[in-house]
Amino acid sequence: MRARDRVSRWMTAALDAGAFPAASAAAGGPNRDLFRIEQTKQGGSDRRLVYDLASLSKVIGTTMVCLRLIDRGEIRLDDPLSRYHPVPPGKAAITIRDLLRHAGGFEAYFLLDDSTVPDGVSRTRVLDALMRRPLAYPPGSDVVYSCIGFIVLGLIMEIVTSTTLDDAVRELVLDPLGMTHTGYRPGVWVGAVDAILPTEPDPATGVAVHGVVHDENARFLGGVAGNAGLFSCLDDCVTFARLLLNRCTGFLSRSLFDEMVRNWTPGLADARGLGVSLPGGTRPWPGGRLLGDDAFGHTGFTGTSIFVSPSRELFFVLLTNRVNYGRDASVMPDYRARYHEAVIGEADRRSVPGGEGGER
Repeated sequence: MRARDRVSRWMTAALDAGAFPAASAAAGGPNRDLFRIEQTKQGGSDRRLVYDLASLSKVIGTTMVCLRLIDRGEIRLDDPLSRYHPVPPGKAAITIRDLLRHAGGFEAYFLLDDSTVPDGVSRTRVLDALMRRPLAYPPGSDVVYSCIGFIVLGLIMEIVTSTTLDDAVRELVLDPLGMTHTGYRPGVWVGAVDAILPTEPDPATGVAVHGVVHDENARFLGGVAGNAGLFSCLDDCVTFARLLLNRCTGFLSRSLFDEMVRNWTPGLADARGLGVSLPGGTRPWPGGRLLGDDAFGHTGFTGTSIFVSPSRELFFVLLTNRVNYGRDASVMPDYRARYHEAVIGEADRRSVPGGEGGER
């Protein structure tokens, strides 16, 4: 059975089971696709499906801006945050590298609101508020996946570039890659041929969040944050995934790409590169068991993911709006791994560099 047929069956089963109401999926090699499939609970769509990428924003947006600035020599991995903004003594040792590898000491998450940022939202006020928070652990001693740390990193990128994060992402990442249907605040750029998919129902109104970012902190910050805020479609995510599979050739230096996919948290619960997740930690890895020890990628809370398996010469893109049924829905908690297994197949678990090419 072809990969496209296996994935189509898996996707239909997941939609019927209530894992998510819509999904877009693609996989392929360095130069061609195995398939691209889009499906909703109502069937196919003749419009471009646009998803809230959630934490895929961390790697497509914030991480890539940061790495491109490093390649330009404008910042360094081991620069302390104090080079860019005043920090309390207990945070003086935190570096750019620490934030990228989720080892900066910041807690995983807390809600920003008028009580935590009392004088109005601005780059300086938000950074000051985050710097006042006590650290969860000594920097570098542990790894805790932290949206807060990436909000800090996004604000630091704004200081370095002297612009807003959305403008920096557009200039340094999206425009060079031709990702013309990706951006923050989709109401500004989404056209009539696009369909933005709703995310989670608002607890206060029961109406699904639609056309604005799902993440509460990114919403508080105006829709643009280092941890979340990007919206995109399948084709643009394939562009980015293939870039990663091709080792970011022409986009990042090879030495910096190698640093990105190196395990910077050995022996800790999660294996983390620079802005990407790796297999090898003690916690279960969302990529599943078939991708290989050299695989890497990232997930998004709304139900999105991009993974790359260099040894198999394959990328995997899966976009869903699974939180539309509620963030705690667990009909198919391992759906990403099941998707990857469907692509690879029970009888064909070898590398597929060219594959069943050209399918959409």
